[in-house]
Amino acid sequence: MPGYSHLTRLERDRIAELQAQELSGFLKAEGVVYGEDSDFAPAHSFALSAEVRGDFALSDAWNFSFQAFGRYDPESSERSYVDLPVAKLSYTNENFEFGVGFDTVFWGVAESQRIVNIVNQPDFIRSLRADITQGQPMVYASWLGDVWSLEGYVLPYFRERRFGGDDYRNGMPLRVDTSQTQFESADGKWNTDVAGRLSGKFDNFEFGLSAFQGTLREPTFGLNAANLTLFPIYQLGTQIGLDAQYTFDATLLKFEGKAVYPRNKDHYFAGVYGIEHGIDNLLGTSYEAALFLEHNFDSRGVSSTSIYQNDLFAGLRVNFGDTAGTALFLGGYYDLDHGSTIGRVSFETRLSDNLRFEVEGYVFDADKPEDSLYDARGLDQLTIGLKLTF
Repeated sequence: MPGYSHLTRLERDRIAELQAQELSGFLKAEGVVYGEDSDFAPAHSFALSAEVRGDFALSDAWNFSFQAFGRYDPESSERSYVDLPVAKLSYTNENFEFGVGFDTVFWGVAESQRIVNIVNQPDFIRSLRADITQGQPMVYASWLGDVWSLEGYVLPYFRERRFGGDDYRNGMPLRVDTSQTQFESADGKWNTDVAGRLSGKFDNFEFGLSAFQGTLREPTFGLNAANLTLFPIYQLGTQIGLDAQYTFDATLLKFEGKAVYPRNKDHYFAGVYGIEHGIDNLLGTSYEAALFLEHNFDSRGVSSTSIYQNDLFAGLRVNFGDTAGTALFLGGYYDLDHGSTIGRVSFETRLSDNLRFEVEGYVFDADKPEDSLYDARGLDQLTIGLKLTF
């Protein structure tokens, strides 16, 4: 739930109960124009999407929540799909909650990337930022105290990552053939994963200590030399994560870090730390702004599969404070090892009570083949969308 990422699951669900007493959702049309020509991918694309959300109190304690999303791309069946980010039956009794079904879990505090978030699989078709995820089947329980909170998850089924098909620009050096996907677990997608998180809040300091055991969400890749394709390999492993935030007046000090222990690979550490500073009445106006500065690191260095192995991130978010809900974001990454960069800009405003206009653009610049960002050179893009809410 945007704007409530620092809250516990129970707090976010209680807010959702107040906000979603009836059906709501959106219809969206968006087009993407790419900045570089490609031998295999079109120069532009178009898609329609829709989402419906609802929250139904079955009794004082029992509740059913759902969020259904569908996307249609006339050029590709692999980019046309239906997902259930949320479809859960939950029971709440004072500070305790139990639930079963599909749900979305968000952990973390950083702006530049989601380091500790691991329960759900990112949906890179919908967002290059990995801030939108696929629904995850689960059974969960949580306890919310005044200072401490505890949540635990049993995850019986694994959701594979989407790569968009042969003609989709996903930043990979070769075509990804998901029909050859391999799992380290003998149970494949049906390996049972478990996760948990202990969080606490002490005055201005908040933290979360998380643990995950099972099939890691980020795949490695094997090469099929016969047809020059890559295939995903999903490894078993353990991840220990820590996210923390300290509030000092209008400044937030943030940290996210994880230690990952793949079962048959060397372990590694990755993290992000930095600051967020809020500004009211920017330049004497009603605008509200937030400045971000973060450093991303990965102990694997240049051999990391992440594009954020040693990168600085700077960003500016401005809310214009008008009735149209106009917002602007400008941000960029700079790789301290290779000198490559990523630039991002987004803008949104309301054209009428129910119609929003959205623009998002990315620019990628990398010229060293050893840079993990090198294969994303053709991803420069501008996305323009119209969203009708109801």
